[in-house]
Amino acid sequence: MRGWILLAAFAATAIGCGGDDDDRDVAPDTGADADADAGADADADGGPDAEADAEADGGPDAEDVPVDGPGACPSHGFVLRDGENAGFVVDDLDRSFVLRLPDAVDTAPGPWPVVFLYHGYGNEPSQVLDLVESLVDDAEFPFIAVAPDSVPLGLGSSPMGFEYDILLWNPEQNLDLDLFDDLLACLDEAYDVDEDRVYVMGFSAGGIMTNFLAEARPAVLAAAASFSGTTFADPEQAICFGSLCTTWPPYAATTNKTALLIAWGGESDTYEAMPGLLTVDFHSHALASIAWWTGHGHNVVGCNHGLGHELPPDLSGPQFLRFFRDHPKGVSPDPYAGALPAGFPAYCTFHPAE
Repeated sequence: MRGWILLAAFAATAIGCGGDDDDRDVAPDTGADADADAGADADADGGPDAEADAEADGGPDAEDVPVDGPGACPSHGFVLRDGENAGFVVDDLDRSFVLRLPDAVDTAPGPWPVVFLYHGYGNEPSQVLDLVESLVDDAEFPFIAVAPDSVPLGLGSSPMGFEYDILLWNPEQNLDLDLFDDLLACLDEAYDVDEDRVYVMGFSAGGIMTNFLAEARPAVLAAAASFSGTTFADPEQAICFGSLCTTWPPYAATTNKTALLIAWGGESDTYEAMPGLLTVDFHSHALASIAWWTGHGHNVVGCNHGLGHELPPDLSGPQFLRFFRDHPKGVSPDPYAGALPAGFPAYCTFHPAE
């Protein structure tokens, strides 16, 4: 058991809290763009203008909007919009996400690369979307960016989660895996997704979600970039809440070996999820994750930026998007095996699959 300090009495109490979400009582994740503009985002988060915007966003009040034309995925009864999207129903829940589209998406033929981005605990999609939204029209790598918002989940919610549904595997239903699957299918129906170029990036809780998707959808993802994440598929990284221990789906040994970029902030990369009760040591998790993924046949670029629990400024959108561009599904040999490209910081190292 690596990197987690938890009082057992608190864990038992949390499990007994039924469906009450307790995660908003936790100090939110820190890092780049960590909600300094929360007030400006009130519209997207259910503020006073959210209801008025729901129709424009393809949300639940959009009955008069025909499900055809640009952005339409009729099978889901939804019209995708550039910007805020609300009312995307998955598992009987209204989910929201932010979409950024390249200018040519409605006129140029696909297929289009897609990058999913997952924010940290207590934050908004803008925390990670801000890293890439100005780059969706890149001449060499135009792509669709989608940043889902969390429910969110906590240790006292049902299902129990850590912002996302990433603690206890339920093969019948996983709220965030189901959202990923449905969003990807909707994007493919509307815009024609490049099945060899589906990617995911996340920070902190979003970094855990990133590794979860890489483990749960290995045949789908070409590459993944996890910043300050964990890999609960590794028994050495499991945590227990009373009698419940973290579980992920069994590892699937597919022919596609998702390429991974694992970044973290050194020994000071810790996060007090519950002050005095639950501390996450992302340094230990990163080292264990590199060993676990390479041991399962995946190439990993490991990047210890040493800045603590932060998003590093010199390993942001341009770098991890370059990593994605250079790693379509099934690329072999790995283009980074000889040397990392110019522009990557010196603290990044290639770790070959074992």
